[in-house]
Amino acid sequence: MSKLIATAAIKGANNLVKRADDMLQKAIAAHGEDFTFEFPDTAFHLPMIYAMTGFAVKTLGDMKKSLENTRSLLHSEPDENL
Repeated sequence: MSKLIATAAIKGANNLVKRADDMLQKAIAAHGEDFTFEFPDTAFHLPMIYAMTGFAVKTLGDMKKSLENTRSLLHSEPDENL
C-alpha cells in the first residue's frame, strides 16, 4: 500500500472519530449521559458495535466508552520521511 493511500486512510479515520466525538458531546450536553436511545420494537442497541465488540451501547454514556475504545485503535499520521 502506498504511503499516500495509508496516510489518507489514517487521516480519514481520525477525522471521522473526531466528528463522532463532537456530535456525541453535543448530544450529551443536550440530553445527559444517561439518555437512552434505541431502535423501537427491536432488541438492538447499536448493532455494529455490539456485533464487533460484544459491548451493548444503550445510553450516551455507553457510547462515550465505546468511542474511547475506538480512539485507542487509531494511529497517528506518518512522518514525511517514512
